[in-house]
Amino acid sequence: MEDNYEDYCGNDYNDYLDRCVDEDYYEEEHYETFSGSYAQEYEGLSDEYIWDAFGGDPDAYWNID
Repeated sequence: MEDNYEDYCGNDYNDYLDRCVDEDYYEEEHYETFSGSYAQEYEGLSDEYIWDAFGGDPDAYWNID
């Protein structure tokens, strides 16, 4: 991988998926990236769910009605 992660993986979720995610990794749920957020700690949402449903912004959980 490149020395500068952001330059290589990009700061866009699609760039991140295309360049830096092993598809096998997504066969399981993970709880590292958004650890400490309300959506993950109290609601139990996985990293994958937060990326998919909230565009990678765990604070967007509060917008659910």
